[in-house]
Amino acid sequence: MKSLAGELAKLEAAISAKIKSTPDFAERAEIIESVPGLAGTSSANLVAGMPELGQVSDEIAAALIGVAPYDDDSGKRRGERHIKGGRRWVRNAIYMPCVGAATRNNPVLQAYYQRLIAKGKVPKVAVIACMRKLIVILNTMIARRQKWDPSRYVLSRAAHPIALGLRPSACQAQQTGDRTGSRPSAAEGEGAQRQP
Repeated sequence: MKSLAGELAKLEAAISAKIKSTPDFAERAEIIESVPGLAGTSSANLVAGMPELGQVSDEIAAALIGVAPYDDDSGKRRGERHIKGGRRWVRNAIYMPCVGAATRNNPVLQAYYQRLIAKGKVPKVAVIACMRKLIVILNTMIARRQKWDPSRYVLSRAAHPIALGLRPSACQAQQTGDRTGSRPSAAEGEGAQRQP
């Protein structure tokens, strides 16, 4: 165990050194780590596993990490929404940090999580919805090269309704991208979803 711990420490040090020595990686990591609840390991996972952040739409970012709710509709039947696909290892890597952010460390995600729980959502579904909100916020932050500032997510509701948890009717004008077949719903991640 001591030998494994030593090897892990060396790998983490090498990863940290690589990020610090690469200006683009360092900037991205600094932005990610400015979010309450995320630290070095989370930023390294996102830098390595989600290089598209800041360059794609919010819907694509959510789909790439595997937290976009997909419909299960057929004719008049409306099935439950589930997450599927995406980069499972990245989703798994930020699941526990997101749990901590949603329940303790991040006031924006904590308020959103509590609102979902109050509406009757089960905790795991609420956490997945918070992961989707988090990845959308990070996508915006990296695109704008801005660090965490919770007041932005209050003042920019009109510009980023999905990130702020507004209802789908308020988001219709914001929907972009070409979708075919089974597609992410416009919901804010509050539908039934599978465990990551």
